[in-house]
Amino acid sequence: MLEYLLDSINIQKNSIYQSLRWRFGSAEHLNRWSEIKTQIEESDGYIMKTEELKYGATVAWRNAPRCPGRIQWKKLQVFDSRHVGTAQGMFEAMCTHLQYATNGGILR
Repeated sequence: MLEYLLDSINIQKNSIYQSLRWRFGSAEHLNRWSEIKTQIEESDGYIMKTEELKYGATVAWRNAPRCPGRIQWKKLQVFDSRHVGTAQGMFEAMCTHLQYATNGGILR
């Protein structure tokens, strides 16, 4: 099971580095893969970097066949609020998101 998970994540990471031209095969790429393997071996999971999260969200939206708005996938704005740990903090993050999305009446 662990090998399958590592193989799947390795394919995903390679795709990210190739698609975004992030120096595929570079020391940065290989170091990130080493970090991911260590996190998975220690905790059965890993924490994505913000760039990885944004890439995954845009690809998921782009590949959603039933979404009529997916033509705008390149304009997706991701607000990474994983650091929020309180109800007040989540409320503030949601307000920030809504303020951005409504854009003074010109929806984004």
